[in-house]
Amino acid sequence: IAPRTMRRVIVVLYALAALVALVIILGFKLYLLALPILFAGFSSYFYVAPPIRYGYHGLGELFVGINMGPVMVVGTYWVITGYPDRVPLLISIPVGIMVALILFYQSLPDMKTDKAVGKYTLAVRLGEKGALAGLILFFLLLYLSLSLLIIQGVLSLWSLTFLGSAPIMVKVVHLVRQAENWQLLDQFGSYVRLIYFLTGLAILAGIIF
Repeated sequence: IAPRTMRRVIVVLYALAALVALVIILGFKLYLLALPILFAGFSSYFYVAPPIRYGYHGLGELFVGINMGPVMVVGTYWVITGYPDRVPLLISIPVGIMVALILFYQSLPDMKTDKAVGKYTLAVRLGEKGALAGLILFFLLLYLSLSLLIIQGVLSLWSLTFLGSAPIMVKVVHLVRQAENWQLLDQFGSYVRLIYFLTGLAILAGIIF
């Protein structure tokens, strides 16, 4: 895709997103919702845009997790009900961790090429040993957050079905630990997305039942 074409597409999509945001904010009179919307807009733009380019400084997982966790989940709840609430905020935490986990894993095969062009992602900053530890930590945080939500009664016992994703998690960690060429890890990204799918279903089950 030519840079000029990409630029035009980006402008159109941001314009459409801004239009939708204005309709929601003004139509439902949810004026404070403008704050997380602006946060999402600016943080999405400056992921790679200068002068901030925080995606080049190891902060991609943090902001992507916030935007696709709390901002999206609480924001959606806010629009539907007319107010934010503690429960969707708590439920959004494992959702954000899952998205950050996907981004982190997808950065593992690109560590050498990212470093070569000066993109110091979290994985690049950690190095291979640290990145493996980081991957395990992401999984632990995901399962811990889900377990705490069940213990606190935010999610029902149906959410324990998230344990069905544990064997896949073990397989992913084993694949990364045994890999000699991390660039080949890209072919196993579907396993991480499957974990996202299964844990997402578990969260839905815990809410519905």
